[in-house]
Parts: sequence; C-alpha cells; structure tokens
Amino acid sequence: MKSINFKSSFREYAVNGDESKVIRIKLDPDMPQKIQNALSEIDKFKNEINKNNISETGEKFCKIINNAFGTDICTPAFDGENPFSIVDVRSSYGCR
Repeated sequence: MKSINFKSSFREYAVNGDESKVIRIKLDPDMPQKIQNALSEIDKFKNEINKNNISETGEKFCKIINNAFGTDICTPAFDGENPFSIVDVRSSYGCR
C-alpha cells in the first residue's frame, strides 16, 4: 500500500537532557510576533513583582509563555515549580 508522509512541524527538546521532561514546540511563522507580544505582556507587570505576590506572578508568567508557544512549556522547563523560585545555580552549571 502507498502512503503519504507529512513532515511534522513540531520540534522536541529534552530539558537538561532529561527525556522525561520534553518541550514540544510547533514551528509557526507567527512565532516571532507571538514572542514579542509575550514580552510586552511581561513588561506590563514586571514592576508589580514583589515577595508578596511571587506565586501569582509565576502563574501569570507561565500563562503568557505557554500561550505564546501554544503548548505547556513551563511545566517541563521548571519541573512544575514557580519560575521565580530560588534555585541552586551552582549545580545548574556543574560547579560545586
């Protein structure tokens, strides 16, 4: 039987090489504009960030990023944590 194969417009990226945490992005000609719009939205609320609303701000940030890419980027990227959580940067860069 003959078949037609369409090339997928998705790209998959493993976060920190961990294939259980995959970001799947659809290549979209409107992506540069969507990212620009997301950056503008983030600019609107960045001055509102303080230690009293980090949880709310993190949720808002993730919603903007996920909407820009049309998929859940933040859950695998931040392992379900708030993107503004304090992390040990030494381990991220292989420093001890």
